[in-house]
Amino acid sequence: MIQLRPYQQDLLNEINANQNRKILVQAATGAGKTVIFTTLAKQYVGRVLILVDSRELVGQTAKHFTDASTFEAKDKVFPKTKIVVSMVQTLKSRLKKDNNLIADFDLIIIDECHVIIYEKILEIANCKVIGFTATPVSNRKDNYFFCFNHKVMNKIECDCCDKIEFTKDFVLADLFQDIIVGIPIADLITDGFLVVDENYSIPIDESDFKFDEFGEVRNSEEVFNAKYQMDVLANYNEFCHGKKTMIFTQNTALNKFIYDLFVEAGVPNCLMYDSVNETDYSRSEVVEKFRNTDGSILFNVGVFTKGFDVTDVQAIIVSRRISSLSLYIQITGRASRITDKIFKDRFIHIDGGGNIARFGRWSDTFDWQKIFWGNDDYKAKKEPTDEEVTECDNCGELMKERTCLCPSCCHNNCKIKEIKIDEGLAIQQNVIPPEAKKIIDYCKKINKDKIFALKILTSQIYQMFKQVPKEQFLSNRNTGVERVLNTHLKLNYFKILNSDLPSSANRTLKRQKEILINKLEKKYL
Repeated sequence: MIQLRPYQQDLLNEINANQNRKILVQAATGAGKTVIFTTLAKQYVGRVLILVDSRELVGQTAKHFTDASTFEAKDKVFPKTKIVVSMVQTLKSRLKKDNNLIADFDLIIIDECHVIIYEKILEIANCKVIGFTATPVSNRKDNYFFCFNHKVMNKIECDCCDKIEFTKDFVLADLFQDIIVGIPIADLITDGFLVVDENYSIPIDESDFKFDEFGEVRNSEEVFNAKYQMDVLANYNEFCHGKKTMIFTQNTALNKFIYDLFVEAGVPNCLMYDSVNETDYSRSEVVEKFRNTDGSILFNVGVFTKGFDVTDVQAIIVSRRISSLSLYIQITGRASRITDKIFKDRFIHIDGGGNIARFGRWSDTFDWQKIFWGNDDYKAKKEPTDEEVTECDNCGELMKERTCLCPSCCHNNCKIKEIKIDEGLAIQQNVIPPEAKKIIDYCKKINKDKIFALKILTSQIYQMFKQVPKEQFLSNRNTGVERVLNTHLKLNYFKILNSDLPSSANRTLKRQKEILINKLEKKYL
């Protein structure tokens, strides 16, 4: 049986001690929520049903057990084993025919429970229900009606004539009775279970943008406007060149456009997957090629946001505005996993959608208790705006502005729009200094010596200067630059030298400093 980490065992103890019938458990990306809830299922007395939201996760979750059954769309008979793993959508479909299908379960575990697709199951379930998610927040809004005659707010519209319609943010406390909050991301980073985010962002003025009801930028001319589109290629070359990178784009037209820019520029190992554009590989083949190819780049719209376990992803480029805090954390966290495949003590996050300005950094601590319970902030519902229309570029018929395919001639208008790119590099938000301990630990794992460790140290200090202008470097060559070198080179140098790593040759601090200075001068001179 897997040995739980101390914080995982603490969380499991809290879950077992909570007597509420419907509980939500928050466990950060990388905290190992699958390990926690599968351990809970193994230890639970009685039958356990585990619900996931994708076919891939059915198989991945079932592998944690030796005796669990899976229930998929192709299966005609529902299993009778102690533990059953099923996709939520499949079970919902079968429950329409037989409400008693889950009547004899003692516990239902719902993975990724921030994806609200299981409400009908909660209504039917007569056992304990525990939902797990890294992000207990929803982007959904519900309609309410205030009746002036009865002075009540209700989701159901009454027959009274004196009423007004409101909207309110949906919160998961509407479905669950209590929340248990796990260890924060910052603590997981400190304890070495995740790597820290090195953030870069491009300032965006959104004052004249149009947004839909969910806060997304409309797929109109604005999305293709230079003001909105970051120079993904230039920022990749500047900050991520050679690193395994995931790029998240706004829509399928932009996904293909940006992918083509990279290919035409001769960037190797580019892979693309979305719901429209055809590629030479299936989804699983794309993932495997990305997993097994050093320095590969994966372009997608919103496909690989969760349940994606490629641990050596080094950079995330978000070339879109994200309206959902949950999706923001899920996307950015794809690169946060630790790995032994490469030296990785951080990951690069380039934000081209103003997301850091709205949500904060991925590693910030969020008040999940407050977000879970929410507040009674009812807002008068706005009258629906007239549907914005545009002409089809091919036949001239009017069509909804957000639609790509013309309903009259099936011409794809999105693919031929002129896309303008706003030149400019992202601005670094936080500088992460090197840590000798992480370098030493990595070198021990791969059986490298002190000289190899010093090479990593040199590279990391060099990276700290990546956005320092030439004039600033030259004017501060004997002052500020020297302070940086003395602070980050000297201390880490002696920690590496005094470590128990093997040593094939001795290198003095003076010589190590010369190597670094020469490398920096080549950059600027």
